[in-house]
Amino acid sequence: MKYRFLAALGLLPLLALHPAGTPPCRVQLLLSQQGQLLRVTGTCRSQLDQAAHYRYELRALRQGPGRPAHTSQRGSFELPAQQQVALAQLGLHIGTLRHYRLRLLVFDATGRAIAQDSATH
Repeated sequence: MKYRFLAALGLLPLLALHPAGTPPCRVQLLLSQQGQLLRVTGTCRSQLDQAAHYRYELRALRQGPGRPAHTSQRGSFELPAQQQVALAQLGLHIGTLRHYRLRLLVFDATGRAIAQDSATH
């Protein structure tokens, strides 16, 4: 028993070198400003060798004078193997006193979040 424990301790450094798993996709929020309009685009890139089906949610929280305001977009999409797709686009009016917190989430068929990105402006 003592030897198995010592052998397991010897493997721990090797286990730390290999992550538990690579996410099936990577998401990214792209922001571009044109005058008083902030364009937000969410993208998802597959890291799998097969197509998969997911859901996404893009959330925007506006903070500034007055009450905070929430905006969101939801949908489902098919992600081809090793490809990238655009998920959502938002056009947000920005002013000198407005700030936005943005978050893009992708969920698998069980509803578990598998990828996310966030940004502020």
